[in-house]
Amino acid sequence: MDFDQLTTFLEVAKLGSFSRAGQKVFRSQSAVSAQIRQLEQDYGANPRGTITVGANEATCLYVLPDVFAKYCSLYPAVQVSIYRNFSYKILEKLEAGSLDVGIVTLPVKAASVKVHPIYRDQLMWMVHPQSPLAKHEAVSLAEISKQPILLPKTGYTRRLMDKLLRPFKAELQVPMELPSVGMIKSFVAAGLGVSLISTSFARDQVLAGRVKLIPPREKELWRELAIAYRRDRTMTRATSTFIATVRQLAAASK
Repeated sequence: MDFDQLTTFLEVAKLGSFSRAGQKVFRSQSAVSAQIRQLEQDYGANPRGTITVGANEATCLYVLPDVFAKYCSLYPAVQVSIYRNFSYKILEKLEAGSLDVGIVTLPVKAASVKVHPIYRDQLMWMVHPQSPLAKHEAVSLAEISKQPILLPKTGYTRRLMDKLLRPFKAELQVPMELPSVGMIKSFVAAGLGVSLISTSFARDQVLAGRVKLIPPREKELWRELAIAYRRDRTMTRATSTFIATVRQLAAASK
């Protein structure tokens, strides 16, 4: 261990952040990561074991693959186990101590859980390219309310749609409630209705020309994700390095 490596290690330990440690020692995040990784290799301190991460299905499919790829390349001795469920279920598991880390939708009301925002995604109305709405630059709730509405069965987007469309409840046509983002995308692409969706979840269908996303006229809508863990729980090295990797990737993407 040379002096530079020791200095970097101490700053990471003190600040709990690769990016802030990099600022202190005048190095990039990638350089700091490389130094810490070299130390772990030199002294046999690679994290091992299993880390259990909770996230909902859409987050697992559309947000986390790059995160897991990065983490597994850095720490191949760690096995990642995925618990897939809704945010409120993930929070229950975290509070019970049966999950190491969760990726949840903000806001979070759980005093025992620490959260760090990591990802922000705009929500837009998703319509068929041949829909009369598709030529609009923005669309109002009144215009949406006249279309068949495809609702997710539960979750953050469902609660938001219920709130937004409540003034039009008497006139709404809701032909289907669907259990997954994948089904909603496919059914909108088939011309069966419109829905609200996080833009990153629909990227593949938009690029294929099967759906179009239109922003709401009234105001922008956003969904924010956070990494969450128990405040009072002693972390394994596998867990602490996973949290650090996620936060580092989130900071780099801003």
